[in-house]
Amino acid sequence: MLATLFAMLLRMDMRVSTGILDRILSIQQKLGIVKFTVGYQVHDQNKRDALVEQLGKIKSLTSKRNDLIHGRWGVSDDYPDHLIWAKNTFEPNIPRLGYDEAEFQRLIAKVREARHDLHMATVDLAMNAVPQVPPEPPGDASV
Repeated sequence: MLATLFAMLLRMDMRVSTGILDRILSIQQKLGIVKFTVGYQVHDQNKRDALVEQLGKIKSLTSKRNDLIHGRWGVSDDYPDHLIWAKNTFEPNIPRLGYDEAEFQRLIAKVREARHDLHMATVDLAMNAVPQVPPEPPGDASV
């Protein structure tokens, strides 16, 4: 999703934008680069603000997303209706959280909603906000 937005903003081939962003490991840094590019390439203030807002939503969820993906999950007889999560670490006093199904589904829905919102903002950008190549100057090009 970010590679698509980045490619559109800079009018580059998707393979190039994907290659650039794939070399950056941190999602925070990827978001920062795309946000910086939005600031320069999207001239409509409302569209720029909307994109920056969507990127902010994604940024606010990255820590929780990383915990979900990279954490340790399990079950326990002590909490039969919960998924037990622990931070992916080797520390002996690992903090643990229990998620019932509804809490877990709400968390997944937030991540999906942010992804969808960014997708819709990207589509809107493609249709309306990406700067167009300036027209050729009028007059005889042979002069």
